[in-house]
Amino acid sequence: MNPLLVYSGKHVFHFTGFESALKILATKSLQFGFFENMNDIAEVKKDVYGFISSDIIQNELSLYQSISLTKDKRTNRGFYIDPLWGHYAQKGNGVCFVFDINKLKLSVNDQFGKNASIKSIKYLSKFSNAIYTEGDTEESAKEYIKEHIDEIFFTKSKDWKYEQEIRIVIKADNTFRRSLYWKDSLIAVIICLPRVEKYKESSEYKILKSLLVNIPILYYTTSLGNKKVVDENGHKVCDIIGVDQQILFE
Repeated sequence: MNPLLVYSGKHVFHFTGFESALKILATKSLQFGFFENMNDIAEVKKDVYGFISSDIIQNELSLYQSISLTKDKRTNRGFYIDPLWGHYAQKGNGVCFVFDINKLKLSVNDQFGKNASIKSIKYLSKFSNAIYTEGDTEESAKEYIKEHIDEIFFTKSKDWKYEQEIRIVIKADNTFRRSLYWKDSLIAVIICLPRVEKYKESSEYKILKSLLVNIPILYYTTSLGNKKVVDENGHKVCDIIGVDQQILFE
């Protein structure tokens, strides 16, 4: 058995469509997204209360950008959360990137320093998207968001808890979209392609293979409730149930 994905606590995952995956590999970077494009409607537009104009707050929020990743857990591995394959990876026809979180953090620090925050999302049963301000100037808006960054960018409703999200947030000096160069933090690429029995014969596999050097392409499949990941030789990468239970009860 190839132990590549046995739980270590250092894996994080990024699900995306196939075309986006090719751009990620071509540029060796992950692109930050704007909060106005989030799929959580509570994050798209905050409810602002106080003396300040809502437009001032929204303009300041527009300078913040994020990258969403999925955490790994002993009892709920990040790469086998099927809704994430469905929602973000073209219903299983996309890609899941596997990164070493420690190396990725080094890349973030090298490129953005203290201007970046990396934290797990805190899921709340009583979540509110409200912003309560006391000031009425642009400067007070900047200070408010800076002081309440955890509440604004790192909390969500418990309805999203299944995503196990860890988020990278930066503040840019304009609305130009930024990129994070992942350097040597990429561990593996996982494809699913549930309709393809021999995944190595798929055009997606062949294209990825031509772009990747010394990075394994793994294959995830789920059938009758059984989940497994195999390497390019058809060998199990990890026993998703057995290995994790063994680790958990040691």
